[in-house]
Formats: sequence, C-alpha cells, structure tokens
Amino acid sequence: MLSIGKLVAGAEDYYLRTVAKGAEEYYLGAGEAPGRWVGSGCEILGLSGLVGSAQLRTVLSGFSPTGERITIVPVGAKRVAGFDLCFSAPKSVSLLWGLSADEVARAVRDAHDTAVEEALGYLERHALAARRGAGGEQRVATTGLMAGAFRHRTSRAGDPQLHTHVLMANAVCGVDGRWSAPDARPLYFHARTAGALYQAVLRAGLAESLGVGFGPVEHGCAEVAGVDRALLRLFSARREQVETAMEHRGAHSRKAAEVAALTTRPAKARPGIELGGGPSLRELWQVRAREAGMEPDQLANVLGTPRLLKVDPKDTEAVVEHLLGPEGLTAQSSTFEPRDVVRSLAEAMADGARVSLLEELATGLLRREETLSLDGSGRGGEGTFSTRELLEIERRLLAEGERERGQHRATLEKEDVDGLLAAHGELTNEQAQLVRRLLISGDGIEAVVGKAGSGKTQAFAVARQGWELAGCKTLGAALSARAAAELEEATGIGSDTVAGLLARVARGEQALARTGVVVVDEAGMVGTRELWRLVQAASISGNKVVLVGDHRQLPEIAAGGAYGALVGRLEGAVLRANHRQREPWERTALDNLRAGDVAAALERYRAMGRLHLASDMSTGRAAMVEQWLTCRENGRSTMLAVRRRDAEELNILARRALRQRGELGADVVVAAGRGFAVGDEVICLR
Repeated sequence: MLSIGKLVAGAEDYYLRTVAKGAEEYYLGAGEAPGRWVGSGCEILGLSGLVGSAQLRTVLSGFSPTGERITIVPVGAKRVAGFDLCFSAPKSVSLLWGLSADEVARAVRDAHDTAVEEALGYLERHALAARRGAGGEQRVATTGLMAGAFRHRTSRAGDPQLHTHVLMANAVCGVDGRWSAPDARPLYFHARTAGALYQAVLRAGLAESLGVGFGPVEHGCAEVAGVDRALLRLFSARREQVETAMEHRGAHSRKAAEVAALTTRPAKARPGIELGGGPSLRELWQVRAREAGMEPDQLANVLGTPRLLKVDPKDTEAVVEHLLGPEGLTAQSSTFEPRDVVRSLAEAMADGARVSLLEELATGLLRREETLSLDGSGRGGEGTFSTRELLEIERRLLAEGERERGQHRATLEKEDVDGLLAAHGELTNEQAQLVRRLLISGDGIEAVVGKAGSGKTQAFAVARQGWELAGCKTLGAALSARAAAELEEATGIGSDTVAGLLARVARGEQALARTGVVVVDEAGMVGTRELWRLVQAASISGNKVVLVGDHRQLPEIAAGGAYGALVGRLEGAVLRANHRQREPWERTALDNLRAGDVAAALERYRAMGRLHLASDMSTGRAAMVEQWLTCRENGRSTMLAVRRRDAEELNILARRALRQRGELGADVVVAAGRGFAVGDEVICLR
C-alpha cells in the first residue's frame, strides 16, 4: 500500500548510500538502482533523469540547485525536510519479481513503476496545495511535487520486497509563482486512496503483461492467484518481526504497525558483500526456496495469456449501483468524499484499472441523480456527498418523530404518576421530571440524552412500573447482547438486540406487542437505517418508542446521525448530573472525555494515581495479575482486555499464580482443549 513518513534534514543520506556503485554491486545485491526525479514540480527547477546526491540534499534543505531559497523559514534541526511516500507491492508480486525469469521480472518492475507514477499523479491533482495566509489556512494550487524516487528490492530482513521510496521535498511552487511549504494534511487524508490506486494500476499492468489473476481484494490489496501461501510465509520474515513487536507492546492499530516497523528495522542485509561476491540476490532467494522444499519454477504456473483489459458497462453499472446502495459508500458513514468513491471503485476492480478510468467513473457516480452534494468540504479538501436513499430515510424518521407528537401513546393519569413518584423518593428531581415526561407526554417517539452515570436505568425502572400500570407491555433493545442483558437486569424490561428484534419482525413474528413501549438503549450507536426500520415497525404496532443514549459518546458503527437529529428536533429530555462517580475529579474527567478532550481526562487520572503504565505488554500483564491477587483478597476483582488473546494470557498467568499459592489444584477436566481444576471460576457464555 502507501505509507507516509516525515523526513528530517539528513535522512536522505540513507537512500543515497543504498545506490549501487556499479553494475556488479547491484547484481550482488550490495546496492540499489539510482533514484530518478519524479513530479511535475521538478520541471520548474530543471530537475530530470537520475537523482544527483548534491541536488537532492540541496532541494530537501530548502534551496534550488542554483542556490535560491524555496522555503520561507530558515532550515533548522527540527524542520521537516520532506516526506517519504513508500509504495509497496503485495508479497506475491514481489516473489513473482524476485524468483521468476528475467522477462517476467522486467514486466513486474515496469508495472510497479507505472503504478507508482499514476498514484503520484493522483496526489498531485487532489492532495497537493501551497499554504498561504495566517496559520497557513489559505490553499493555493501548485505546479506539482518535487521528489526523488528510489526503487528498492528487499525488505530489511533480506526478503524480496519490491517497493519505491518517493522522497518529496517540503516545498512547492504555487501557480502564483511563490514558493512555500505544502499543506501536508491532504496527503495523509488521500493516502489510502492513493495506495488503493497504486494497487489497482499494478493489478491491471500485471494482468495485461503477464495474464495473472488475483485473489480477493482486501483493504485495497490482492495477492496473485495461485502463489503458494507457504512461499509467502517463507519470505515474510520482516512482517513477523513487526507483528511480534506489536504483540509485545499490546498494540494493534495501523499507526502502531508503523511505529513497530520503525523501532524494529535493522540495517539492510548486503548479501553479495557478506558472501564475498558470487551469487546474485535472485539466485540466493531461489536457493532458499529450494532448501524449504519449494521449487521457484512453479511460479510460472500462475502466468496466463496477456489480456487487454476491457471494461464491461454492465459490470461497472453493477459496481456503481452497489456503492450507492445501503452496503456501499454509506454503509458505515452518512457522508463521503470523492476520494472515498475513487478508492472504493479501485477496490471493486478485481483485475485493476487505470487511474484515468477510475476517476472518470467516480465523476460519473457523483453526477448521478442518486447522489446529493452537501454544503462544505471534507477532510480531503474536496466536497462532501451523501445518497438520496439515506437522506430520505433520515427525513422520514424526523417526520415520523413530528407526526407522533401528542399521540397519547402509553400515558398514565397525572394522579397516578404523582403516586408512583411519591413511592420512589430516591429519584432526584431530574430523574423524576424525566419519568413524568415519559408517562404523561403521550409522544410516540421520545429522545432521552443521559451521559454516563446520570441514572438513566434507575429512572427507566420506575417508568416501566408506570407503563405497566397503564396496561402497556415493555420491550428493550440494544446494539449488543451484553447491553441488552444489562438493560433488562437494571430496569426489569425484557430486552433483545436490535438485530435480533428486527430479524424477528422480518420473519413476521409478533415481536412487538400492540400499544406497548419499546426502549432502545445506546440509541446513538444504532445506524440510521436500523433505527428507521425499528421505529417503523413499532409505529405500525402502535408502540411508543423511547430512544436513550448520548450523541456525544461512541459513534454508530453503521451510517448514523439520526439519533442526534431527533434529539434536536424533538427537544429531547436531558439528564446532566453524574451520580455514579463519587469523586468530583472523576466526574470532571468523564466530562472531558465526553467533550472529546482525551488528553485532559487521562492527565486527571494520572495525577490521581489511577493510570498505570507499563513498558511492554508482558510487564503490564504481570502487574495486572499482581494487583488482581491483592484486590481479590479484599473482595471481587476483575481484569478486562480488549482481545480474547489478551484475556487468555491473563487467565493463564492468574491460574499459575493461584497454583503457586495453593488455591488451585491440578486440572481434572478437559473440555474444548482447555483444562479445568477444582477452584477454577468459570463463566458460561452459552
């Protein structure tokens, strides 16, 4: 794909040192091919052909080859000299290049170079602008980027890994003739799209030149069909290093992978020099494959008849219709940008496609009647769009909320409400006002906002009693099974998942009682389409729907925003007081989190001794188990982990510690490949 890193002054020396000093060094793998100038901005400085060391250092230092300053601020030790845009081929493509015959290797190399060139062209057109004005907020078009492209052949572990480092100068010339730094933010926002385009053009080039096919496109990338997975694993030592480092730190995000790659990267092996000359890199790789029992010549079996890619209008129409449907561009987000369309189209083309075709298709999609242009621009610096299908659903949902006002749904007489509240004097005034509104308003759709710890469930437990007095059956729904179980336990309202409830409705079951009440917990996390289906089904049955949540907390997994819109349109009730946290500082910390100020919240926890950091995952797990044992002596204690693998490791350590203390005997039962002993605490999930 495409990764982007910052270059500090002098960082270019590494890439310059990798260039082979002659054909023999390159043949032996002791050096790489010289860099070449790329980017439309090179022309203005007369940069072309092979990259000269002095030229590259001068440009990255903020000067033209003639000595003219092309940056506004003087070069300092902390100045960003440029950006390293690294385009990397899938492992199967690198193996096809590294282990195949010369003519196949040349075809792979040419396809890779073309893909890098087209992806850079996309970035120049859509993600490059000069910064002007106070704070650099004014964006001006440029003549293009200036960069030296260095194609490398190996990973840092010495495996075949075809990739190109594009060292882009942190200076651009605006169309007004003035030099300045580029606005780097769009580069990062468009990185995923540029990476997907590189992969799509690469697939197209390989299909046209070598006739290869591809497996499924996952995260924009596809492996060559037919390449033995054992061969992929054999030459993936670098990937294993990164994954091991991530596991050690207990980190799993894309950013964590970048950090792990930086912190674990060794100096590149120089096999030709280490062996005293002789076999080439390709010969060494072939020997390594044969020693592992795999014949490199088998890669020839994945080659086919070169084919000219033709786009079938019926196929592209099907792709476009899918992207405009519920499972397409708005499946997980209510809006999208042109970059999202281009990326999605690139990922949908199994055999790949050229950037020009993908941009043409994207332009056509954005002009279709089913697409709606919205006000404002997105993070990528381009317009934002949505689909009429999704916006129509949101419009219907808001209209239903207005129509259901004062429909006498699940109401109780005022005197009965007063009596109920008198019997529950433990409610705060805020909670009592919410119960009164829910039982008297008669609105068919209610929106309730309650931040964490505000006592929502306590209020709804009382409201349930009122609805039952009015002869109404209650039903709860939540996004997850655990949340549904907690809602039922805390309020006494029988609950199910939203998906389960909708599935029962779709099957024609009597999932919703006539003239009942449906309470949807964590409604802010329910997607717009699911929320509309639920409200629609409830309204048909004459139910009152109460949406409970907080639009300032976790966002929806599916495309959403409707709950927040309903809160505003219906002037939803709000519970503001926090009754769960006893300490004022912790209430403030949670308010910081709710407002999005994560740094302030963590600092409060750290200052109060509630945040404990470990240098690595194994140390952190050991500390958790030690604290768990201490707390366990004084009552129940629980360890929580995000992933099952981490929970498994904690359980192993905990059982080992309990055995050492004599609190756990030997395993006496084995079930599902796991041992159980007298004294084990077992949670039955099913």
